[in-house]
Amino acid sequence: LERLREPRDDRHVKRKVSQLDKNLEQLTVMYHKLVAQNSGLKVELAEVDKKIQRKDQRIGQLERNLKEMKQKYEKLMQQCANLTSAMDSSLGRGKPMDVGGQVQRHRNIIKPVKGGIAGPRPEAEGGYPTTDSSPVSDSPPRRRDSSRTRLAAGGLVRAPGSNFY
Repeated sequence: LERLREPRDDRHVKRKVSQLDKNLEQLTVMYHKLVAQNSGLKVELAEVDKKIQRKDQRIGQLERNLKEMKQKYEKLMQQCANLTSAMDSSLGRGKPMDVGGQVQRHRNIIKPVKGGIAGPRPEAEGGYPTTDSSPVSDSPPRRRDSSRTRLAAGGLVRAPGSNFY
């Protein structure tokens, strides 16, 4: 009876061992996956840290620039206020105005009068535009002689091959 039990127990033990081997292989595969994932996350973490560091540097630079711009703005506003008060005091008393170390005298501004023809434009009457101030004529403007035209005895003669008229 013991002999019969031994082979059965043997089969049972072999099954257990094979099942444990499979479990060990699965655990090994899972362990390697987790190690690979962990190393990938470490690399990603280093990249993200570098990005954060660069952004922090950029924010610091922008804050410094903002501070400088505020100081320049305040300085310009102070200069503007000083100039405004100098102008007000100068105009109020009728004295020369001191701007930036230079004395300027207040002058009345006179708008220049532009000359020209008082009537309607020649183009509106159907005439041709002219460049001089001579009266408008109803004849077409003169054309300049080109290299293909020449002056003959009584007038303009068309040279062969030209497209004049």
